[in-house]
Amino acid sequence: MRCQPTSPFPYNSTEMYLIDAGWMNSLTFINATMNQSNIYIPLLAEYCKRNEDTILFSGYPYLPFIPVAFKNYEKSCPKIFYVGIDTYYWNKSIDKLIDCYKNEHLSEILTINNKVVTPKRILEEWHGDKGVFWEFVCKLHLYIRTGCILKNDDLRSLSQEEVAMIEEIGYGNMNSIELQSTLGPQKEDIWDSINESLYWQLKHFSEQTIDPIENLIMAYDPDYIVIFGWGGTKQHVFKGLKYFSITDAYEDGFRALYTLYNYKAKIVWTSHPRRFSFLKTNQDEMVLYIGNSIKLFT
Repeated sequence: MRCQPTSPFPYNSTEMYLIDAGWMNSLTFINATMNQSNIYIPLLAEYCKRNEDTILFSGYPYLPFIPVAFKNYEKSCPKIFYVGIDTYYWNKSIDKLIDCYKNEHLSEILTINNKVVTPKRILEEWHGDKGVFWEFVCKLHLYIRTGCILKNDDLRSLSQEEVAMIEEIGYGNMNSIELQSTLGPQKEDIWDSINESLYWQLKHFSEQTIDPIENLIMAYDPDYIVIFGWGGTKQHVFKGLKYFSITDAYEDGFRALYTLYNYKAKIVWTSHPRRFSFLKTNQDEMVLYIGNSIKLFT
């Protein structure tokens, strides 16, 4: 390690990843994948059933995003999901989606979905301006697991134990269908090619069915969920949940903490890493702030 550990959690047993048998790694990953299938395949089927023509003719080019857990997630302690705002150039497989739906092979769509983001890609491809979100998530997760705050450049040369920790991450988004602002001229610049009315049909349907984090909780049973996106719509994210706010911990723009009735998951809601400079803070300060915020639940 590059520092003396001062982890907010007593979970520093990295040796487990070096001695676990291969069949055990495969088994825990299969369990997570099965849980994902049990929850999200029926939701994808309903999405296709109710919107088949809209999907084909809206001009919206991407599959709905489905939350994913990396291969070490199931044996991680604690189990943490990191939830962003939406995707960016997700996966253009609309015809494949409808074909799989008609042939009852929607598991193929989950396979496609799960291959888009990998630990290798977030560590090797998405850094600097291309990877502000993922750099921060990796630094935060490693801090929670080790007590060390790494420099951004250190993420390119992680030890085997540290890479195994990155492979514990679960990730999701508040919006399975990209926001209009993401599709607009400041980012992807494809909004003019999309039928606005049909897009909003897909968007509103996904908000009520796929997006609520109760689906994520039932699929993956996380201990903690960190949500990045202060302006996110709490109504559809928390749809179906009874939640309680820890009002004494609230700091506008920085932190809202929630517990849930009937679920163990604890939620930290904060700003997106791209907003940190506007809040006159930085990644390292926010790693400490959010990591230590989790201690407020204990």
